[in-house]
Formats: sequence, structure tokens, C-alpha cells
Amino acid sequence: MPVQMSALHHFTWSPHLPLENELLDKLVDRLLIMYTLVGSVALMFSVLRASSTGWLNLYTFHIVLYSGIVVITLLRQQLSSHIKAITLVAVNLIVAMIGYYSLGMIAAGVFFLPIAGVILALFYNRWMLMTFVIFSLIYLSFIASGFITGKLQMVASADELMMTSSHWIVYGVSMAIFLLTTIMTIVGYRSTVVDLVNTLEGQRDEITQLANHDELTRLPTQRLAKDRLQMALYRAQRSNQKAAILFVDLDDFKKVNDTFGHDAGDHCLRIISDRLLSNIRAEDTVARIGGDEFLIIIENLANINSVATLARLLIDNLSKPISWREHNFTVGASIGISLFPDHGTDGEALKRKADKAMYSVKKRGKNNYSFA
Repeated sequence: MPVQMSALHHFTWSPHLPLENELLDKLVDRLLIMYTLVGSVALMFSVLRASSTGWLNLYTFHIVLYSGIVVITLLRQQLSSHIKAITLVAVNLIVAMIGYYSLGMIAAGVFFLPIAGVILALFYNRWMLMTFVIFSLIYLSFIASGFITGKLQMVASADELMMTSSHWIVYGVSMAIFLLTTIMTIVGYRSTVVDLVNTLEGQRDEITQLANHDELTRLPTQRLAKDRLQMALYRAQRSNQKAAILFVDLDDFKKVNDTFGHDAGDHCLRIISDRLLSNIRAEDTVARIGGDEFLIIIENLANINSVATLARLLIDNLSKPISWREHNFTVGASIGISLFPDHGTDGEALKRKADKAMYSVKKRGKNNYSFA
């Protein structure tokens, strides 16, 4: 199933990935907290400028906006990420618009317009961002035209503001907010991407595991067994050694399902798988290739007698009683064996010969083994 980073490409907050939604929500919360802390400093020095400019509506707006940020920050756990993101965009946009209108280009609000753009770019699609850019350009054109034609006047003398420490502090704090927002956004986005990549890699590994291993027994499937068989034959050929394939088919397994049910059959297959694994070496392979069929690949084979000994051991162990709730039942095993290179050098051909040998055991009475 294709995975898309949809939270970055929707007008509304509607990501398809829970991980991405969680990380972006954390980023919004961090931005709100940062605005509350740093904004308190900016507000204090902004209001201090009243000694030079007189009390302006600008300062009233700052107090109202900051109060709103504080409330949203305190209630952030109860609010959706969409509301919090929109709040941040609206606050930055309002501060920027009022600043441009009151002080033109020397307003600290020049930093807040790009901040709004950064947040929009992070959480919404390109069309929303383009709408914001067009609106910003139109608004700046209106402000520029007003100041150039004299229809707009600065609420305070630029020379006075340039000589006021509080104005420079507000300017510096505003620039710090812009830098912190940008850095936090980039770092948060990078963290999101890294975590998403790790999640996708984990999902890929899980899918590979499911594709290559039987869900019931956790044994390799026929697909993985085929690859391991080819590698085993390649190693045997390179080192001039023998290898063996044991095709194992359970006897009377159908009776277990018919008598006790499929849950008992699944339990039986898990027990049989454990018994098969307990009787082979770590370098060998046991795979489940059918309902009650198993393939065993033996490498570094010493001699034919060792394979016969293993086959007999497997038959004896698999024939032991299996407990299921209040019942005990047994199944047998018919085993066909083919050898590399005695019976061939092709993996599929060797498997077919082992399968054919197994069926010859079935015809002769089951619960035994036979060589190809």
C-alpha cells in the first residue's frame, strides 16, 4: 500500500500516517510554548516603547494577541492540531499586518510574515501557500503605496525609534522568534522524515518477514526455501561436498483436523515444526512448503548413512504423542530423500525427486523414508 505524506498536502489537517500526525502535533506544541515564553519578552519591550510613541492601538493588539497565545498554549492538550496551527498562522499574520501598517519596513512585524509562511508551508499544501504569498504581496503593495503617496504616516518618528533601545530589543526578539521558528520547523520536519523512513523500513522488514516466513509456524516459506536451497547447492558445489533434501509429509494429519478441529491441527503443526527444528543443526533449514509438507535442507553432509539416521530420528520424534486439551493423538511422517550431486545438481529437480520418493513411502505403508 503506497504511503503518502498527506499532512503536508491538504488544506485541512488530515494526515494518513499516525506517526507523522503525532510528530507535527508535538512541533505545534513546541512552537506555542516558545511563543509564550519569548513573546512575553517581546510584549514587555514593545509596550515600553510607549514612552517614545505614546500608547498605540498596536500595543493593545499585542496584549490581546499574547493573551490569546497564552490561553491556547494552556489548553493545547484539548485542542486539535489544526486549530493550534491556524492560531499560530493568524497571530503571526495579524502582528505582521499591524506592524507594517503602523511602522512600515522598520516594524518588527517584518519577521512575522515569513513565519506565517513557514508554518503554512509545513502544514498545508502549495495552493494555500501560493494564496498566502499573493495576499502578502497585495498587502505590501497597498502599504508601500500608502507610505509613498503620503496617505499613510508612521505612528512614530523613525529617528526616534532608531535611538530607542526598547525598539531594538523588540526587533531583536522578533528576529529571534523568526530564527527559532524556522530552526524548530526544519529540525522537526527532519525528525519527522527520519522517523517516517525508519517506520517504512520497519514495515518493509515486517512485510519481508511475512512474505518469507509461515505465519503459523514461523518457518521459512517455499519462496525462501528455494533461495536457501540454491545457496546450499552452490556452497556444496564450491566446496565439493554433498547436500541432501528431505521432503517430509505428515501421515494422518487430515484425521486430526476432522476429529479435533483446525485449532488442534494448527497446534499439531507448531509442535511438529519445533520437533523438526530440534533435530537439525543451526546451519540447516526447515521450511513449511504446504499444508502438512515440510522441506529440510542439509548441508555439509558427511555420508548417506548420516541422512538415513536423521530420517529415522525424525520419524521417531514426530510419531510421539501430541497433547491437545484433554486428548492425545499421533501423526506419522513419510520422508523422501534426494542427494546432491548423486541425484542431480538442479534444486527443483532434486526437490521433485525427493517428493516422488516420499510418495513411494506413502504407497508402501507410510511412516518411513526412502531415497530417490
